[in-house]
Amino acid sequence: MTSTPRLSPLGEAALRYAQVGMAVFPIFPGKKTPLTEHGFKDATKDPATIGEWWAKWPDANVGIATGAVSGIFVVDVDPRHSGNDTIYELQPKFGKLPDTRMVRTGGGGTHFYFKHPGWLVPNSSGRIGPGVDVRADGGYVLAPPSITDGPYEVLRDENPLEAPGWLFGRLKHGSNVPSGEKTYRQLVFSEGQRNNGLTSLAGKLHRDGLAESELLATLHQANGNRCDPPLPTDEVEAIAKSVARYAPPPQTEVLPEDPLARVLALEAMPDKFMAAQHLLQDWSFIAALREADLVTFDLVAAKLHQLAKITKPALKQAIERFSQQLRPAADPKAADAPANPPELIEKAEKLLADPKLLDRFHASLARDGVVGEEKAATTILLAAVTRKTKRPVHLVLKAASSSGKNFLTNAVISRLPKQDVITISDMSPHALQYLQGSLRGKVVVITEHEGAERAEYPLRIAMSEGSLSILAAEKVTDEGGSRIESRPRTVEGPACFITTTTRSSLHDENETRILEVPLDESPEQTKRINEAAARRAAKPPSLQDEERAAAEIEVWRCALGMLDATGTINPFAVEQGDSFPSSRVRSRRDFQRFLGLTAAHALLHQRQRQHNCDGLVVVEMQDVVAVKKLCRGLFGDTSPRLRVLQAKLWAKFGGEEFKSAEAAKILGYSTDATRRVLREMEARSWSAEASPTVRPSPTVRPSPTLS
Repeated sequence: MTSTPRLSPLGEAALRYAQVGMAVFPIFPGKKTPLTEHGFKDATKDPATIGEWWAKWPDANVGIATGAVSGIFVVDVDPRHSGNDTIYELQPKFGKLPDTRMVRTGGGGTHFYFKHPGWLVPNSSGRIGPGVDVRADGGYVLAPPSITDGPYEVLRDENPLEAPGWLFGRLKHGSNVPSGEKTYRQLVFSEGQRNNGLTSLAGKLHRDGLAESELLATLHQANGNRCDPPLPTDEVEAIAKSVARYAPPPQTEVLPEDPLARVLALEAMPDKFMAAQHLLQDWSFIAALREADLVTFDLVAAKLHQLAKITKPALKQAIERFSQQLRPAADPKAADAPANPPELIEKAEKLLADPKLLDRFHASLARDGVVGEEKAATTILLAAVTRKTKRPVHLVLKAASSSGKNFLTNAVISRLPKQDVITISDMSPHALQYLQGSLRGKVVVITEHEGAERAEYPLRIAMSEGSLSILAAEKVTDEGGSRIESRPRTVEGPACFITTTTRSSLHDENETRILEVPLDESPEQTKRINEAAARRAAKPPSLQDEERAAAEIEVWRCALGMLDATGTINPFAVEQGDSFPSSRVRSRRDFQRFLGLTAAHALLHQRQRQHNCDGLVVVEMQDVVAVKKLCRGLFGDTSPRLRVLQAKLWAKFGGEEFKSAEAAKILGYSTDATRRVLREMEARSWSAEASPTVRPSPTVRPSPTLS
């Protein structure tokens, strides 16, 4: 008879947390980074899984997934950022925090554990006040006896209590009521009005059919949002219980002009999710919501998020689409992309929800004739996704002539909506400044960088600043005659710029603003490309094959156009920053690019990621891992492409001299192209001391035919 091996103290603690209903997962020893692939999404209460984890990693810290999954949320008070001062300043107005469970963190802070209220509680940083964060739905905390800078210790071993109502109000609106929102200020219940105000609201909601439990949840939210200061929890419960005693009047037809009643009526629908989606297409509902006050909008948004995960940004976009219908046809803001048919949208939604989204993307490229180059193709795709963000990632594909860099770029970009792409083969010095229209949200593809050499400076500014401004002298003619006037012109951005070149380097100042993506120039890749071309020549695609491929591209265009231009929240950013190389000045920009590609990976998979109440996509560990693999070898002072070529020469010749013609055979280049590469290596004077990851440059013995 074999006995079950005893777990470490950390593993035993994890089991105890699971026994009281908290979902746990392992964290790197001494750190805050999850050990499992999906981080807090892997959290479980299953004793067998927990036993396997801590048998494998006995020293792993204990992470608790906060939010509804564990029935708790945590207020994190960090004294290093004035968190204690914030709590002390709030006490005279709101009183002390309840005597709930308390934990001292490894950094000397304090965690206050509270019961989860039953509705979505977003993570936040500093909304309650400086140094006070909240870890709730979509977040996690470390738990005793974990160790980081110091040990996590229990200060008050109590069951988590309910949070006071004012805490939810601060969490939603921060330390101040939003400025410029007069309607909201008029609807705040001050002392002397709070009971009557909440009772009136409860009566209206009860007449609309809310049961006591739903009524209580809504009143708790309204108490935190609208009462200054909020009522005690027991008084709110008394109001809900009192109102719920009376039978609601018979239901009458829901009036279209009452958006809150329309949303509450969804509870009676058999398919609440689809009913909520259809409601967003109902212009009468959107029109009423457009005219509603801020509190009604918040209540509608909270209910729709509960029923169908519809976020505030999605509601605001629906209102904006409705507003566009009201604009005159001549208004340029009314111009939009052609509407996609419903069946195409349905296919696009299924594509975006597929966990193998990137595998399908590469398979689609392969049917277009692309061979290999998955890493480069994925990088181009993610950079294109960043076109909708505040900090797009710009790329340059460097490879020899005939390597297929433009073919690959065009294959990827062809899957973007046509209206989002600007393709340029040549550019005059001021062409961008005089562009008609906006660059915002576009991908600008420069077929060969040499065609844009005259516009190096405006390109550099557009990449850095996100927009272009010029003060130009223009001839003006009116009834007073002709004259020259200085007039400003601005082209709004930002945009994503992608270019290709055979050069080993661009202008030094452009190099730091752009991420280099090398291609596979090996003989093996050339052989694979030739074999694929031979198979295609031996069996050309049929007309039906080409039609299917064209239809597939349309699905990709629709899908990539449907991605929301929303933001992301990256819970791993601090750990990423700690581990990112910082010895070079350009790493300041490289790290921004790394974060940008990580955010783009999450945005691309946004149908498969969690969103907080504000609509932000939550970055997961799999996004971080995927982008780390993608960017391996791309960041540094030296060109990734030249490092590969130099390694080939070193492997063949070591430190011996060689002729240019001999090098050309190794690299697979013409003699002239090889000479250009070797001159670039010599100009950079690479040495083992200058770059430990790069071998010393081979010594070139001049060819007898060279002067």
